[in-house]
Amino acid sequence: MTPSLRILVRSDQPENMFGPYTGELLKLEGISDFDIADMGAGEDLPGGDPQVVILTRARLYNREQEQLLSYVRNGGSLIVFRPSYRLCEALGLTATFTVTPAAYLLPDADHPVSRGLPHEPLQCHWPMERYGLGSLPGGAEIIAHDYADLNSPTGYPAVVSFLFGNGRIGLCFYDPPATVARLRFGNPDQASINTMGFRFYTRSGDLFTDHFDISRGHLPQADLHCNLLSNLIAHLSPQPVPRLWYYRVPEERSALPMRSDDDWSTVEMFEALHSGVEQRGGHCTFYLVRDTNLPDATVKEWLAAGHNFGYHSNPNSTPEDPYLAIEGILRDDAANFEQRYGYTARTTQIHCATWRGYMDLVPVFHDIGLRMAVTYGSHLKTYGTYMCGSSRPLKFINEFGRIMDIFQQTTVIYDDASVQKMLTEEVDTELEKVARTLDNAVNLTYSPIGFQSHPVSYFTYSAPYIGGCMDLAQERGVPVLSMDEWLEFTQRRYEADLTLSSADGSSIECDLTAGSLSGPLTVAVPVPEGRIPTAATVDGQSVEPTLRSILGPRYALVPVELQAPGELRRITVHISAEQGGSQDYG
Repeated sequence: MTPSLRILVRSDQPENMFGPYTGELLKLEGISDFDIADMGAGEDLPGGDPQVVILTRARLYNREQEQLLSYVRNGGSLIVFRPSYRLCEALGLTATFTVTPAAYLLPDADHPVSRGLPHEPLQCHWPMERYGLGSLPGGAEIIAHDYADLNSPTGYPAVVSFLFGNGRIGLCFYDPPATVARLRFGNPDQASINTMGFRFYTRSGDLFTDHFDISRGHLPQADLHCNLLSNLIAHLSPQPVPRLWYYRVPEERSALPMRSDDDWSTVEMFEALHSGVEQRGGHCTFYLVRDTNLPDATVKEWLAAGHNFGYHSNPNSTPEDPYLAIEGILRDDAANFEQRYGYTARTTQIHCATWRGYMDLVPVFHDIGLRMAVTYGSHLKTYGTYMCGSSRPLKFINEFGRIMDIFQQTTVIYDDASVQKMLTEEVDTELEKVARTLDNAVNLTYSPIGFQSHPVSYFTYSAPYIGGCMDLAQERGVPVLSMDEWLEFTQRRYEADLTLSSADGSSIECDLTAGSLSGPLTVAVPVPEGRIPTAATVDGQSVEPTLRSILGPRYALVPVELQAPGELRRITVHISAEQGGSQDYG
């Protein structure tokens, strides 16, 4: 069966190094019904035309270009990232052959693709190519605008869509996967350079100095670029594109994935934080130093209660330069942890957020069994912001386009010595900021918020703040999950396959196939404007659907409990017209 979406990449063109990462962006958005064809390896657009084709940044041979345009003329939908001038000329546009360097993008406030997103400029980090408004084909719609900075529109579009023959085209005059990579992982030119003023070893935050626009810190910018892309796909597709909701059940609209770094805390300190988390129905992953004070019996007891553990490698444990020593320390800690506790740690954070290179340690993480690295945090001036443009888990990609099978998970809210004065003297002010961040997450962006507390900090000064954060989350129905719980859900969601089975004016059916992990997932079934969901079933059993707008498009959320690896479930949503409504699929 032909997938609903096809992503076209070119491995023979270095400019396309981020092309395959488009698949990771779709996975992040809960879209799995796609394949990737490498035109550089001779894989042209095959038969059995998909509903939407995404051409990532690439130059085309004449026959390839004509094949794609013929696909659109005959009713297909095409999205192009940073289209070549030859393709634009074939579509009737005229390039200016100029760019807006380090552009910003402003989602249009009125277009259905973008009106559900915050109407604020977003960083792109890469040049935006300029195509004049007067050259756009008749009926073209501007979805996003090109800005030179926060306050300077250039008059050029950033994203447009228009009819072409019997089909539709969307053009992004920038490269979305490249933009997401730079937003999430920082500036590779600053690798292994101290930029934040900390002595000794470099940290991941050093990659973001003068790279991250702190005025955008309240926005999960990388996620919003992904939202714009998924909305564009939904808008251009002639059939509904089902997806997976960001959380386990419809009631969850955010989450606080929580970790705690040992930092040689006493047992009493550990127990204070553990008690505070348990009182609020939460779980935490504790990262233990090799000579931890926490008894093995307590570790076993807390594991049985739903908490988790990993190791907290100390770059200062040898007299060598941490740049040279950290890999060996990580490997030793991984082996010692497994020998002592009887299992392989799956997530970690290095003491003091030590980092090497751009992401030199990520292959090491993978080699020692880690699948989620909690190694990026919002330091100093960026405290409490989405420094990485996200707090969603996404796989690493390096500056050369290599995708690595380990998830980046960022931290937004935490306690440590760098913010002790603020969290002690300005706790009410800081909690007000957290409340605003949570409200924005549960009501608009549906962002998780990475969360951390040291036992020693909680015990000595930060309990009012950290406890207050958990109380605010609990009031809003936001669960506190251990990093290992969060990783398991992330992997379950990533591995699951969701495909459209049928759609007509009265119902939409899709099939959900589990990967290797069982447990809860929630399917998001598109509901057209003018329609409402009236009922839903999972394998014929009635389930109450929840209607929700996800940054614009509306979906019926249907909870599904996957009970075994590889299990297939059929989800059906029945829809009917609202008064005056007429739009349907068919």
